[in-house]
Amino acid sequence: MQRSDSIEHHWPSGSFKHLLQKAGIQNWKRQQRNKAGIRIPDSLSFVPMDFETQSLTDQLKTAGFKTDEATFP
Repeated sequence: MQRSDSIEHHWPSGSFKHLLQKAGIQNWKRQQRNKAGIRIPDSLSFVPMDFETQSLTDQLKTAGFKTDEATFP
């Protein structure tokens, strides 16, 4: 079984995005983006997740993902 450290969805411009990763990786990415002067869009939600012990659905719901709305426009 192959493990993944992150799932990043790229949706059309202006849509809400969730970045699921281990918390340590997220913190490192934020630091690197800040150092490089790359603005993190307000529509990007960093969602810490342990892929081995946590449910993807539960973590997305906690981050504000709306399961009762269409995912793609």
